[in-house]
Amino acid sequence: MTSGCADELTRESLGPERADIVGLLQLLLSARVSLELHGSDPVCMRIMSDCIADFEQRYGLSTADVANGIMWSEQSTPALIRLLVYAQAEATDTLNDPLCAERLEMCAARLMQNVLSFSRASF
Repeated sequence: MTSGCADELTRESLGPERADIVGLLQLLLSARVSLELHGSDPVCMRIMSDCIADFEQRYGLSTADVANGIMWSEQSTPALIRLLVYAQAEATDTLNDPLCAERLEMCAARLMQNVLSFSRASF
């Protein structure tokens, strides 16, 4: 590893499957940060927290393992929903992880319902 830190994980040092796992964990962590910034409802936050905890346990990673990875927060609810849908596709297609995909779908659906409810109430 170029940084001299044996514990640091980078996508280049991992095999393709492990890199996919790290990449999806980075997406999950980014989604959680975005949910926190949006003040999302507690149900969606609980779903995401459970998803991340189970994901870390299942694949033997922790948030600290990818702390130096790309993390960003989506500033709009539609962008956050797209992030969740993308992560769901990665969980399904790349990792074949139906539990993670189901939780991401539940959270995205809940956010979409909240947006629709807010839009209807505004008119």
